[in-house]
Amino acid sequence: MGASASSKFLAAIKNGDETSAIQLYTTEEKLSAQLRLCEVGGGFNKTSAKRDGSLSRGSTPLHHICDFALADLLEIVLPTGKGYSAITATAYPEGKTAEGRSNAGHSTSSVRQITVTVPPDKYFGQTFMVMLPSGRNMRVAVPSGARPGTQLSVSYRDQEYSSLQRDYRAFFDTRVQDEHGKNPMQLLLSKSDKNEERRRILEHIWRYTQQRGMSLLLNRQYGEEKETLLHLCARNDLADCAFFLIDRGASLEMEDQRGNTPAVVAELSNEKKGKSNLASRLEAMMIFHPLHAEEAKTHQQRLDALSRAIDISHRPLVGSGQI
Repeated sequence: MGASASSKFLAAIKNGDETSAIQLYTTEEKLSAQLRLCEVGGGFNKTSAKRDGSLSRGSTPLHHICDFALADLLEIVLPTGKGYSAITATAYPEGKTAEGRSNAGHSTSSVRQITVTVPPDKYFGQTFMVMLPSGRNMRVAVPSGARPGTQLSVSYRDQEYSSLQRDYRAFFDTRVQDEHGKNPMQLLLSKSDKNEERRRILEHIWRYTQQRGMSLLLNRQYGEEKETLLHLCARNDLADCAFFLIDRGASLEMEDQRGNTPAVVAELSNEKKGKSNLASRLEAMMIFHPLHAEEAKTHQQRLDALSRAIDISHRPLVGSGQI
């Protein structure tokens, strides 16, 4: 008996095989309906729940997605806003169209279909964005058998009708720890590769949590090192992620267990290669970043007041005879 689609999907993300994972997710409707990003084992079995109802510690699909920076996959399995989620993208056989195709198992009121063309630079397993008639964007994966210029029949559904979306709201939690005590956000920012993909994932998760009133706890300190997410960005030279966090309230002054700010961590982690550009920018931002504008304004007012006091004290008194 061959492996199930869920087993293949889990194996793919554990190995960082984004192409295979996307192909499975976009062609196996049952898999996409059952997937739980933040449950151990993806929620495909019920062994991850303890008797008290809490989740067992272990790696979830979101851990693997963040660890390997599978940005395209995340944007497909975790759509944001009241947009649309793709069910399948099927390449037309040569000379055929989508006429007569059915969407078995789906309500006709929730499932829609459009025809799109694969962009010139996209191949099997890669993804691209398409604009729907509503004006919203949706990410589509290039299916097996398609190549640049191939027409695709894309089935999609409104999220407001999707039980999948309701399930995500109930189970999505970035605080779940793996067997090493790491949560998905820590894994995302603990590697120095794929800077752009890691920024995309960070931005996507931020948008999703903000839309649902959740919090990423930007200034929470993790582990024995007492590092914040910004410390992790600094240590791994993830400049784009660092600036994204700072612009949303991550503290530049928080210190880790050794008393180091993110700027110091960035400098120490790159000392063998000379002064880090990120370290220099973080140091400058500690002074000039807009979050410090009021503090800087207060200091400037005090300096102006002191300057006026000094100026007055040096003026000659009228009738004193001073020249």
